[in-house]
Amino acid sequence: MSAKYSQHYLKNYGVTASVRNRIAELCPEAQLLEIEHKALDKIAGRYPFLSKVPTLYLWVALHSSICVIGALCILLAVFQ
Repeated sequence: MSAKYSQHYLKNYGVTASVRNRIAELCPEAQLLEIEHKALDKIAGRYPFLSKVPTLYLWVALHSSICVIGALCILLAVFQ
């Protein structure tokens, strides 16, 4: 599930980045790249830790935690 989510996200991000870059080439007075950099800097300032952690790692940590909790519950049920 996490790999599919990551693949889908990266595909859509790649397409939008290509479209944004092409629009920036065709219409430089729109200053799209400058706006993007300002927005990313604002988000990084507001969420310094989360902006550095890829979404895939968060999903893997969540799924791993659920698996470990499930395994512990099974072990507790078996040995009681």
